[in-house]
Amino acid sequence: MSEAQTYDFHLIFKGLFRCVPDRVNKRLTILLADARSPKNNSRGEPLRDHRAVVEFFLKDWRNPTSEPLPKLVEVNKRNKGEVGIYMLNRQDIRIGAVNGDLSPGLTFIEDDSPNSFLKLPQMETISQGSGSVAQPVLDSGDGCVARVLDLDRGIVRSERLSTFRGHPLRWAYSLPRERARIEAFRDPQNADPDKLLLQQDLQQAVEVNLDLRVTAQVPKGTCVVIDPNPFPNDGFATDPPAFMLRPQEEGTALEVWIKNRELDVILTESDKEGVEEGCLDAEFVDFDFELLYALSANQNLARRIPYRDDSLSNGPVTAGGCACGGCSGG
Repeated sequence: MSEAQTYDFHLIFKGLFRCVPDRVNKRLTILLADARSPKNNSRGEPLRDHRAVVEFFLKDWRNPTSEPLPKLVEVNKRNKGEVGIYMLNRQDIRIGAVNGDLSPGLTFIEDDSPNSFLKLPQMETISQGSGSVAQPVLDSGDGCVARVLDLDRGIVRSERLSTFRGHPLRWAYSLPRERARIEAFRDPQNADPDKLLLQQDLQQAVEVNLDLRVTAQVPKGTCVVIDPNPFPNDGFATDPPAFMLRPQEEGTALEVWIKNRELDVILTESDKEGVEEGCLDAEFVDFDFELLYALSANQNLARRIPYRDDSLSNGPVTAGGCACGGCSGG
């Protein structure tokens, strides 16, 4: 099918998510960790509350007004315009199409390019043995607020290099340390053993991408369907209508975001190229990452979390560039 007969559909994932790639059958499932009112982190401090949402441009919404409509929060975002935001609550999402189909096959970009899927944090590399996901998570969604099941169309790549003020940040993965010991590592006279271990881990720091993008081609005139359904055996959950979406303007792409982030960030971030974004209170260490380990089959493993390497910067970074952008399952 020629490009003139299709439009591009971009599905972008942001925040606390974990990928489960099936390279043999060319499928991809995305798990959004349940971070609503989370417990304390390993340092005894409260983790940040997250919400999972589907977001899209209201101008692209094509649901017939004669049928029941999903309940949306409508927001006019700076540099982005009017969007609809749908709150997810223990739901599975499947992606389909009406009167047509998405481009066949799923392709993972796994090379040394800036947008390689491998530039997302790889769970098995971070903590050996953590790449396997617990079976109850896959069967019934335990520990998840939402799942995007069996993506089998499009090109899978990562994007949005972790940066601050235009400069790339580097992240390493180490065991949690107490705040005093974390700050002490910057003092070359401090010989704390934890400091030395952290310094060794920081020697392995790398640049990472924070977001995941799946791009498929869709025949013109065809609506993409975003269909949320209750988790299996969740009898109390409601079954909302599906979203029907198609670009309003000729020659433009359809963009849909699935996010698992702090609610204030969701309501204000613009997601537009060139606009600085990220967690406004990002610290030297990202404890939110611990929530992804709740989805692992092996719960008796070393839970390494991201630490920012400031050795190449002009002093500590105090905002933006959080490393909680997502995690690949292997």
